[in-house]
Amino acid sequence: MHRLLRRFGAVILLFTLGACIPESQNPAGDPAAAVKEPALNGLWQADWEDGRLFLHVFDSGQGMIEVYTVNHKQNGTGEADHYEGFISNVGKRHIVNLQTAGTGEEDSGGAATYVFLAYQLQPDGGLLVHFVNDKPFIAAVTGGKLKGEVTGQGDNQTVLLSDEAAKIGEFIAGQDDATLYGKDIQFHRIYPASK
Repeated sequence: MHRLLRRFGAVILLFTLGACIPESQNPAGDPAAAVKEPALNGLWQADWEDGRLFLHVFDSGQGMIEVYTVNHKQNGTGEADHYEGFISNVGKRHIVNLQTAGTGEEDSGGAATYVFLAYQLQPDGGLLVHFVNDKPFIAAVTGGKLKGEVTGQGDNQTVLLSDEAAKIGEFIAGQDDATLYGKDIQFHRIYPASK
């Protein structure tokens, strides 16, 4: 299992069952060039497996966003997680560079690492989130196209990228959707209501 996902919230871990995502020491873009996407802010909901998933997205200033996920299960249990990050234009895609809130701080127990999610705001007002598949990144690291470390064997391989942000972004931009995307989840907006 990914080093970050041991610390990363249960909701992201739930998503990645059956679709692993790469972990990176660097984002896929420059935070100074972060994209502001006001239409992403607000409260979103998705039906997810045995319950409902709520996604809260806030503009935290200077191009940064905060994301809270709350998963309510039918049996009364659930999980809540908090992430921080920013959005990068990578080719034709909007990529969210996320890390668990507080990672890299003195008491967190680990260095700040990122995961990448792609998203599309839909014409009907929905939000489609694509979880980035780790397989092309594993192949790129083992083939010497990106710097990083691959651990494990077969289907249990994981990747920690260590290349610079520009090279990671360039690699992502060069991938087609079918190769890059793993699992998807469709959200609909709860708040603010569409005008």
